[in-house]
Amino acid sequence: MKTVKVCIASGPELEDARRAADDVLELLNKHFRARGVEFVSAAQGEGPEFADWSIALWWKEFGEMGLDAFENACEGLKTRGRPAKMCVFFKEPDEGIAEELKRFKESFATRHGPFLGRFETVDAVRFQLAAQSLVLLPGGGNGPGEREMLSVEGGEVRLEGERVAKLENLPFAKLNDRRKMLRQQIARLESEESSLAAGAAASPGDEDILRPLRDVRKMLRQLEEELTQYDGYLLNMAVSFAKTAGEELDGRVAKARELFERGKVRAANKELDLDELVESSEQNVPTFEAQRELGVKNIQALLAKAEMVMADDSLTPEERVEAACKAHEESLRLARSLRVPDRQETEMMWNYAHFLHQQKRLQASGRWYGEACERYRLLSKVDACAYLPWLAATLGRLALVHDQSGQDEEAAKDYGEALEIYRRLGAGSPGAYEPNVAATLNNLACWHYKTQRDEEAEAEYKEALEIYRRLAAGSPEAYEPYVAMTLCNWALLKRRTGDEAGAQRLAAEGLEAYKRCEELAPGAYAERVQYAQTIVDEGLMAAIQRGDWTIVPWEGEEGETKTDEPAESGENVGENGSAGDTLVGGGNLWWTLAALALGGLVLLLWFV
Repeated sequence: MKTVKVCIASGPELEDARRAADDVLELLNKHFRARGVEFVSAAQGEGPEFADWSIALWWKEFGEMGLDAFENACEGLKTRGRPAKMCVFFKEPDEGIAEELKRFKESFATRHGPFLGRFETVDAVRFQLAAQSLVLLPGGGNGPGEREMLSVEGGEVRLEGERVAKLENLPFAKLNDRRKMLRQQIARLESEESSLAAGAAASPGDEDILRPLRDVRKMLRQLEEELTQYDGYLLNMAVSFAKTAGEELDGRVAKARELFERGKVRAANKELDLDELVESSEQNVPTFEAQRELGVKNIQALLAKAEMVMADDSLTPEERVEAACKAHEESLRLARSLRVPDRQETEMMWNYAHFLHQQKRLQASGRWYGEACERYRLLSKVDACAYLPWLAATLGRLALVHDQSGQDEEAAKDYGEALEIYRRLGAGSPGAYEPNVAATLNNLACWHYKTQRDEEAEAEYKEALEIYRRLAAGSPEAYEPYVAMTLCNWALLKRRTGDEAGAQRLAAEGLEAYKRCEELAPGAYAERVQYAQTIVDEGLMAAIQRGDWTIVPWEGEEGETKTDEPAESGENVGENGSAGDTLVGGGNLWWTLAALALGGLVLLLWFV
């Protein structure tokens, strides 16, 4: 277990921000311990020079960390590498600030620019700490499942399902004009929908009302999906910039970050001109050292460009994707020419494959994942502990690509190898890889379901559910949704095998699990509770009419099963919570609703 000692210092007027920082560290421990990282607070009297991560929160007074202590910490960082990580947050606006702190703040950007952070709300502190903490994970925030730990759901940034901050309280989202416009359009349609729904209730069956109501609801869903996607792009960019805190950035990237944080995505994207970056990469410089320095800066700028361009709404979707692909490929070309370390280049390949998979460019994604797999095989022979998790994660992604592109045998082979590696890793670190084992079991069970191997699928679902129940007992906010999803999915498999009674029992327990999720995160699972309720109600009515079902309380057997892929209809595990290829078959309404209810959670499984 890697222990990270944290020193938090704040002025006396920032008790709320200090509490928020402490809360975030508690939340991080809840989710990071399973990944081998634990945060502990510095002992009373220990200054930042004794810490691994030093955090200062200032507004009007220095408080616990004075000027001398901060300067000592900066010197320690340069000479001893401790604290290994440091960040400073100034609260805005700064009316009433002490004169000494004011002078220090005015000179801070010039003297200590990489450490500088600003905040107006407590949520901004919470988000920055959660995002910056990712670099302390084994993969530096880019390892298997690490990139997806932070996500957007319902307008909130969540750490594996648990609330970190409201997007609207973060400047890069609050000040973004595109996001403002989408929210205004959604609010207008919601008002129109409410009015039409009231009219439809007063005049049942009136097509003159129902037709526009259906149209409005369709447009509302499209806008909500567009906002969710856009929020995802903003979050990816914000996390990438947060992870660079404390680093000396290329001037173009630093300027782009400043513009992005003020909500000016278009201006930030223009700052990173792709043609200029490519031209700069090709220019001749006098020495190899100068060429390498320039190349490293250009790689940094190109990777920032690849993410920034996806949030620039002045371009068409096709133009955004093509520009991002060009930036990724140019960065990889540069990495090869500069002979960057194998791990860094392979991570860049992996991230490009991940991006292509998000865009459903399966052939290209499979090619890059395949090349990354071969690299990780070689690297794992040198350092198995460091690279076997990467190999397993890449095999899982490659399997998913093969699965979605109809290459079933290749998918089964990749899933099987990934599962074998995760089991081997888990034997050496009990508990650390259980989520990965469960996720891979799910995906392998999907393949067995598709190929009509129901017995194998059920065994795999059962083992995965046992794992998720065990994990949910210790961390219900993170894993109860998987329990709920699993129960409903398994119900669909039961239904296909003719076990209607078993299917209905599982659906009912899945409903109760979704209700528990809604209690833990009010509002986040309301729609899924509604769907699951429909499944149970309509399924029970059908069973009662046939006379083959009696409504009795059901005590679920310990270790009941788990599934990932719905039987009659549903979605493959996708990327970053986005749907994969949809499989639609026969089946009545309540089974179809079951699949719809599961969609979002099914997609999360791989990334645990």
